[in-house]
Amino acid sequence: MTAGNINTSYKTSISVAELEEFMLTGKIKPGFEGQVLHLIDETPTSMIVGAVDQLAAKKNIDAQVVWKNLAQVAAEIKSPNKFWEAVSDNPTLFKNKKYPYVVVDLGN
Repeated sequence: MTAGNINTSYKTSISVAELEEFMLTGKIKPGFEGQVLHLIDETPTSMIVGAVDQLAAKKNIDAQVVWKNLAQVAAEIKSPNKFWEAVSDNPTLFKNKKYPYVVVDLGN
């Protein structure tokens, strides 16, 4: 669902593997700047939370690594979304907390 959401109206689609690589590294591949901007600025927070948790579980890593990468990219692109400031200021924002989110399939 997340990859499908951010690929809307772009000539080149970002694959699930490419989205995962971006989320794991924080490095934007050339040609996917629009999709990353859409992910950071326009994707509902609940979808991002679900995607981060799903990816962290799939790769058996601490979700905070992914949150840090996403918050860093948001700062680099000067995202107006205040959510990313909160994540950047408090990288453990979602650690050990129960919060409502949507479980998503990164590929659908």
